Amino acid sequence: MILETEKKTVTLQLKNRLVALLEERLQCKDLRTFLFQEANNAKLRTLAMCLLTLTEKEFKNINEVYDFLDDYQQEHEKTVFELYQDLILAMNDRYFFKEKLPEEELKKMAQDPMVGFDMGEIMASAAKTVATDVAGQALAASVR
Repeated sequence: MILETEKKTVTLQLKNRLVALLEERLQCKDLRTFLFQEANNAKLRTLAMCLLTLTEKEFKNINEVYDFLDDYQQEHEKTVFELYQDLILAMNDRYFFKEKLPEEELKKMAQDPMVGFDMGEIMASAAKTVATDVAGQALAASVR
C-alpha cells in the first residue's frame, strides 16, 4: 500500500513481523475487529501507530506521521475512517486476518457499529444482572 503526498511517499510494508509488532503495540487479539472499532471511533492515534509501525522507519517519530496524515488527508480529501478502510482492505488482500473476506463484506462490517462486540458475553452479563435483580426482589418480598 502506497500513500503519497507532494512532500513524501511512504510504502506500508505488510510483512508478518511488522503486523505482529503492530498487534503487540496495539495490545489486541483480533486485529481486524480492533481496526474496525478504532475506525468507527476515528482514533487518529491508532491510525498513526499503524503507519509508524508498518512503514518501517520511514518516519522518525509519531509527530512526523501526524504531519504526513495532515498533508495526505488534505490532498486526497480522505477521512480517518476512509484511511482505516484502505488499510483494512490492503491487509485483507494480503491474508493477514483469520479469513479473507470479499471487499463488499468488509465494507458492510465497517459500517456496523456493533462489530467487535461479543453478543454472547453481553447477553450473559445482562442475564446475570436481571437474575440478581429478580433474586434481590424475591428476597426483599420474603423478608416483609
